[in-house]
Order: sequence, then C-alpha cells, then structure tokens
Amino acid sequence: MRQHPHAARRRRAAYGLTLTMLVAVSMAALPAAAHAQFPFPSAPPTITVIGDSVIASGLPFGRTTVTATRADAVTGAPVAVGTFAASAMTFQPFTINTSAPTLLKPTGDCWQKSAWSSALTPDLQTGDKLAFVGTAIFGQPPRTTITVGAPVGSPGPVPVCSALAPWARNAILNPPATAGASVVLNGVAQKFATQVALTATDGAHTTPAVQATPAANGTWSATVQLGTLDNGPVTITPVVTVPDAVTGATAHIAGPKASLTKS
Repeated sequence: MRQHPHAARRRRAAYGLTLTMLVAVSMAALPAAAHAQFPFPSAPPTITVIGDSVIASGLPFGRTTVTATRADAVTGAPVAVGTFAASAMTFQPFTINTSAPTLLKPTGDCWQKSAWSSALTPDLQTGDKLAFVGTAIFGQPPRTTITVGAPVGSPGPVPVCSALAPWARNAILNPPATAGASVVLNGVAQKFATQVALTATDGAHTTPAVQATPAANGTWSATVQLGTLDNGPVTITPVVTVPDAVTGATAHIAGPKASLTKS
C-alpha cells in the first residue's frame, strides 16, 4: 500500500524532534561542571612524590603533560626544571621515573627533554610545583598543580633511567662544619649549567656573590669570603644559571643550602 508523502514527512520530523529532546535531556541531567569536563572524573587525583619519581592516580583520561617548576632565584618567575608527557589511563597509575624502557615505550617513563637536547631528571626540592595538564574535550583542559613537600625517598633517576635522563643535581658537596674568615666549597651543577653564584649570610649580612664556572663534568670549586659576617651559624646558597626546560630561556635556580659555623 502506498504511503501518503505528507505522513512520511510528519514521521521523520517527529523522529528528529524526539532525538533532539533525548540529547537535550541527557545533557541537562549532567551537572554544570560535567558539561565542561565530561568524561573526566570528579574526584581530585592522588599524586605522590618519592624522591624525583611521581605516581598519580585518578587523572583524567588522555594525553597529559607534567611540568616541574621552581621560582627563579632572581626574578621569582616560574622556571621549568623538568618535563614529561604521556597518556593517562583511567584504571592505571600515571608514573614518572619508575620503569624501564620497553618496545612500546622506548624511553620508559623517564623524565623527557623538551627544549633541552637531552633529558634530565630534575632534582625536586621542597616548594617546587608539579603541574599536570590534560587534554581539553570541552572548554579548558583539566589541570592539577601540587607543591612538593619535604623530601621522601632517594632523589635522582631510578637505575633504569640514569642513562636516559641523568640527574640534574645542583649542590654544594660535603661542606665543612666550621670555617674562619673564608671557606673553600666544592660542588656539582647539572648538565647545561653555565654558572654557579654562591652567597653566604649570617641572617643579618650577606656576602657578595662569588662566581664559579662548572667543568665539563659539572664539578666546580670556589672560595667564599666570610670576614664581613658575624661568628655563628652561616647559610650558603648556590644559584645556578640554566636554560628553562620548556622555553630554553636563561634562568637562575637555587640548589639546596649548606650550613656551617663561622668562628
């Protein structure tokens, strides 16, 4: 039996209207935040830092970029000291600096290079920031930022990452417990570092910066004059000139402080 053309058109229009209403009802059933972030989880992720390794769970599914930053010792602006990017999976932890390379992941989960010519494992310090930025599906990409707390575990790359991403260590090594009018200090600077500036303070007075140039293997030595400081506890800070890990721009980051007693 032949169908009247007007009836067929009415049925198609009704079907289209019903489908539109179903989509509208489905979207209306979502909370406002879900419109912007669906299908991302609503619970905040759990992020653990152990030494220079990172383990995160509950990150939104998709490509995620992690940037470790530290305040520039001169300007206060954030300086990227480490980068990593990989796909976050819903039911698997997202890890950095924990596992060996495989056929599918030739660099494992070692820290990556970005603007640098080779990768480095950042020497994460208390107060550093870790920003996790996911993939945008609706609106702005999901972002989680944490502040690194007190050190836990052993720093540096895990053994399987030591060749792929050497330790970006900036430190005064084995400082003496006491000193007189001056002190000779030895230390190490990360790859790509061009200068180390050392200042000493007794809390009320600070010495002029003493410059040291790292050798090819990163070691350096410098003599800091302490004559203008009062006797008692003295704190020495190394500030290292390095390229930003993301932009390559010249930056200045502080390494761990050293303490001694002037007498």
